[in-house]
Amino acid sequence: MLFPAQSNKNRQELVSQVPEFCKSIEWFDSNLPKGVSLEEACKRTIKCVLENDLTSEPILILAKEYNLHNEFSYYLNDLYTDYDLENSLKGKICFILSQLAVGDEEPILLGDEEKSKIELLDLAIELVRNNNVALFSLGTDLRKSENFNESLKCFNILLEKEVMLADTYLARGAVYMYSLQVENAIADFEEAGELEPKLKDVEYYKMLGQAYEKQNKFELALDCFNQAIEIDEDSEVLHRLQGRVLEKKGSYTEAREAFERAIELDQDNEICYLYLGRVLCRLNKPATALENFEKVKLLNPNDKRAFLWAGNTYFRLGDFPEALAEFEKALAIDSNFVRAYKGRVKVLMSISKFEEAKEDLQILVNLNPKDPQNFYQLSLAYRGINKYNEAIKSINKAINIKADNPFFYMFRADLNRDAYYYADAVSDYKKALEVDNDIRSLDNVIRDEISNKIKECKGFLDS
Repeated sequence: MLFPAQSNKNRQELVSQVPEFCKSIEWFDSNLPKGVSLEEACKRTIKCVLENDLTSEPILILAKEYNLHNEFSYYLNDLYTDYDLENSLKGKICFILSQLAVGDEEPILLGDEEKSKIELLDLAIELVRNNNVALFSLGTDLRKSENFNESLKCFNILLEKEVMLADTYLARGAVYMYSLQVENAIADFEEAGELEPKLKDVEYYKMLGQAYEKQNKFELALDCFNQAIEIDEDSEVLHRLQGRVLEKKGSYTEAREAFERAIELDQDNEICYLYLGRVLCRLNKPATALENFEKVKLLNPNDKRAFLWAGNTYFRLGDFPEALAEFEKALAIDSNFVRAYKGRVKVLMSISKFEEAKEDLQILVNLNPKDPQNFYQLSLAYRGINKYNEAIKSINKAINIKADNPFFYMFRADLNRDAYYYADAVSDYKKALEVDNDIRSLDNVIRDEISNKIKECKGFLDS
């Protein structure tokens, strides 16, 4: 035992309550016996986590909520140096200490030595290297804390040992998944399934389906989600994931059915209503879509996406004042919400409020200076207020970012033509056709229109 033994009953009560730390910090205040000091409460928490091989989340949550980073670090350091602990426990302490550190660059005290976060994580791996179960557990903790490279080290060691192969491939696949190495994730998931078919449970199919979805392999993703639903028909999450893939592949009616089934299973999940409303927009059912967005707002008044999609829907209905109001509410929640600025620009341009649109576009340019569409839209706004030189400067920036867009050259040609720069206009019209020869994004009607504009500009030059 790490600390003087409590009665088994009290110990089990404490252990049974540990998951509540992850749900609500109120447990720490109200459920521990009265008269227990904060110091003793911290020690009891550490005791539960280490003795029962539990997740380190209780410690990390309490440290954050009560600003107890130093206290927990002190007690853990005391344990590490003054007790004869197994290496597996020492490794877990090193991991927890690394997570308690404020900032990645701050040195962390371990005994009498200062170590960097990476050094501490590497030490944790070395300490548990010979304990396969502890190494697997550490790899999982590292993945949850987004230390993906260190997590991969743990699972790679296990695979080199050729132990726990199926479970390790599955766990490493999850690391690859969260670190956006999707091809590697799929390979590991499939290998795990081949080695141990019993692993093909709901979670297996869910992760593999999400990996296929990220690669836009929608049929394979659907097959996975369908197999998962056969195992667990009453999972809201699975029906929601199924609906999301169906929406992406354009099967909107089926997607609607999937989201409606998800809502039957969980009527308080705002995401389901949001997704359903989005699909209803695509099915040209704006009134019903708006009802769903309102439900999202009731369930979560700070969900900016509900206001965004409501704004988009009102815009499609031609109700510009309501659309503006919704976009402004979204921006009140998040002043850097790019899609809401773009929505408001769309409305302002439609009602010829080019000066106001220009202000929003300047914000968009600052938020994302590498998006050529922001400069293109800004050029449109400048043209709307007859500032052709500024408009040409803006479209030049769009072309500098994306030189293979024929529409940018076509628009710059129109600007030059309107400003009576006919030679420059001819050059840009020709450039638009030249660029389009490789990608063929302009239809024949537009290409004919460009050819006619070239003739028109040449006529002005010759006159």
